[in-house]
Amino acid sequence: MDSKYFSNIIFSKALKLIDNGFLETNDLEKLSMKLGITILQLKQIFNKELNQTPLEYIETIGILGFKNLEWFEEVFQYHYNITPTTFREKHQDKNFKEKDTFEIQVSYKPPFRYDDLLNLLDYFCVAGVEKVENGRYYKVIHIKTGENYSNGYMIVGNNEKKHCLEVSISSHLAKVLPQVIFLIKNLFDLYSDPDVVFDGLKRSNTIIKDCFLKGTRIPGSPDDYEICVRAILGQLISMKNTTQVLSAFCEKFGDKVQTGIEGLDYAFPTPERIHGIEKAIIYDEICSLHITRSKVNAIIGITEKFYNHTIDISNCIEPEVLIEKLLTIKGIGKWTSDFIALRAISYSDILMNTDYNIRRILEKKGIPDISIFDYFKPWKSHLTVGLFGLRETVLDQPDKLYKMYYDAPIGKMVIVSKNNKIIGVWIEGQRHYLSGFTEEEKMEMIEKPNHEMLQKAKQWLDQYFKEGKEPTVEGLVMTSSPPHGTKLRHDVWKIVKSIPYGRTLPLSQLIQKIRKKRGITRIATSVIREAIAHNPIAIFIPCHRVIIREDENRDENEEEEEDDDDENTNEIEIESESESEGEGERKGESESESESEGKGKTTTMIKTIKTTTTGYAGGISIKKYLLKLEREGKNEKK
Repeated sequence: MDSKYFSNIIFSKALKLIDNGFLETNDLEKLSMKLGITILQLKQIFNKELNQTPLEYIETIGILGFKNLEWFEEVFQYHYNITPTTFREKHQDKNFKEKDTFEIQVSYKPPFRYDDLLNLLDYFCVAGVEKVENGRYYKVIHIKTGENYSNGYMIVGNNEKKHCLEVSISSHLAKVLPQVIFLIKNLFDLYSDPDVVFDGLKRSNTIIKDCFLKGTRIPGSPDDYEICVRAILGQLISMKNTTQVLSAFCEKFGDKVQTGIEGLDYAFPTPERIHGIEKAIIYDEICSLHITRSKVNAIIGITEKFYNHTIDISNCIEPEVLIEKLLTIKGIGKWTSDFIALRAISYSDILMNTDYNIRRILEKKGIPDISIFDYFKPWKSHLTVGLFGLRETVLDQPDKLYKMYYDAPIGKMVIVSKNNKIIGVWIEGQRHYLSGFTEEEKMEMIEKPNHEMLQKAKQWLDQYFKEGKEPTVEGLVMTSSPPHGTKLRHDVWKIVKSIPYGRTLPLSQLIQKIRKKRGITRIATSVIREAIAHNPIAIFIPCHRVIIREDENRDENEEEEEDDDDENTNEIEIESESESEGEGERKGESESESESEGKGKTTTMIKTIKTTTTGYAGGISIKKYLLKLEREGKNEKK
């Protein structure tokens, strides 16, 4: 270990051991021996890092925590005007309510990239056990004391100004508060020092840009057995499948916990529960959840070690030794042991090049030999987290779809992006809503309102609806070819995109443009109307500016052009078209019939036109609203 960081790493390990109750059954001499140092060295390290002796620190946390039952009961009754015993009697047969909580603050040393850590927790989220919502992390937890478990839940948010996590804890966990605080500090990696880590990794960005950002934390362990089972079930399958299997596993074997909060229903199964399954049926029971026998073998192996107390992850000081022990379990390989070491052991020096995403990033960046990162010992685990966070920007993942919702005056809208381009905008309730996507693609869309390109689309819509002007947003990229639609429809959308803000184009004129563009003499009106109805980027491709008159509401028995262009056509740019830009375009109510009679063009005041729906929710009312909004914005500009 680099002597430069030796003190900080030993200090962090010592704090974790103390907070996890190591000194309740051991003395300072045994703590020093476990850390591999002398008592004198331990005192020197505490003095350097905390300006306190170990004993002074222990006395401090003793004051802040509940080290005996009498003290706990006294504090509980003072705050809640009720004894813990009476409280339990009144609540044992009732469901939890969110108000049945108490609040604490757990401070941290800034900077703290809370949102990045929250995104990772969300990525690993198991439905029924945990969720991320409105910037807060919700989780059902259980704390073991003796042979029993206390079940409850916690809600964690961030107060950036005060540099602390604000935590709501269900009152049933009040008696095990020190263990809950340890869990929170461990899960959110509050034992690490961001300044020290940054000092060791600041040059890493010269190898891969943004592979480490100051304040990055490693998501830790809410429960060591849980992390081990998560790692086993996560081998060789996607995270989506992993979390689905884990959710079913928790529903079948976990304790039902009444929280009163939607989406928080189960505690993660305990090793005692899995060990208690009869050996004759354990494979049938677990394999019924689409878990392979090899993974069941690994679950049985790790369960036995936890049940028999032959493995101690929480108090591990020598991660290499523990990793070797994990690898002796049938069904556990290097990726699994690395994952456990990273999250449960808090091993600071693992670069998980066995991870599929990280391996692809290294390949894409032309780094075949990871020994280049040996310079950054002992902080390579932070590089693992940083590299994993780059997976969405560095890797080309065509199946990655992001979405956000936008509340517009015309209804709720959904915006979809792919490959950092806007590929779809729909209004809920419109015809062909999210058309072209499979049900699986719709389910896999990731709601990410802070996505850069989705935010630009929101800014565009804000300008359109709230500021009443033609939007201009720098850096907004719309797809040059919407993913679903024939080349004919792309041609229609391209022409529609060229209709200026505040003006309109009769359907007949649109048909003429299509005929001219494609070099044909006839095309069915219904084909053009279907293209308009299937517009995949509502408002941005302004199909509401196409006016359909009553006499155009029929198909004149025109022959439909055979469109032999399929989905696999060349991309076409959806941008302003130079050909006859003003031809056939209307100027709205500002242009009367008399003004246009001599021009040989059939134009009428908008208010006299009988229009039909063009695929928007609510049909004509939304169309008129949008045209009125644009006319008013255009007139105001003048």
